[in-house]
Parts: sequence; structure tokens; C-alpha cells
Amino acid sequence: LGSALCELLGPGALPVDRSILPLDEPASIGPALEMLRPDAIINCGAYVAVDKAEQESELCFRTNADSPAAMAATCERLDIPLVQISTD
Repeated sequence: LGSALCELLGPGALPVDRSILPLDEPASIGPALEMLRPDAIINCGAYVAVDKAEQESELCFRTNADSPAAMAATCERLDIPLVQISTD
């Protein structure tokens, strides 16, 4: 999804992967966004291994709840628009 959006948005879009914004590490979200200072964020990242979610419930929660919450808080503080994409 992220790659398709970057293609649609063109050269103004900056694809950011787990090496820059590790969604399994919520404490890293604020500092990464402060460094990047994007104009806006479309968060397409999520834990999507449905079959493993019960076994990896903590990782799933960090990725799908804690990190987006940290992202929203940082975006609010820095006045950055945030779009959170979710399939559920």
C-alpha cells in the first residue's frame, strides 16, 4: 500500500520503512518524526500477520496501537497532519 501511494503521490512522497520508523518500538516514533519533520504523514504501516497475532499479541499491540498513538501525539505537538489507514 505504501509503495502504491508513493507512486501515486510522486516525487513529493518520502517512503519511510522500518529502518527509519520502527513501528514495533513506540518510543522511537517521536524522535524519528522530529528528525524527519514531514509536511504530512499517511501511515500505512501495521502488524498484519493475522495468524500469528495471538502468539505475538504484545508486538501486535505495540505496532498497531502504541506506535500510532505515539505518532498521533507527536503529529499534534508538531502540527503535522496525520492520516491513519486501517482495514478494520
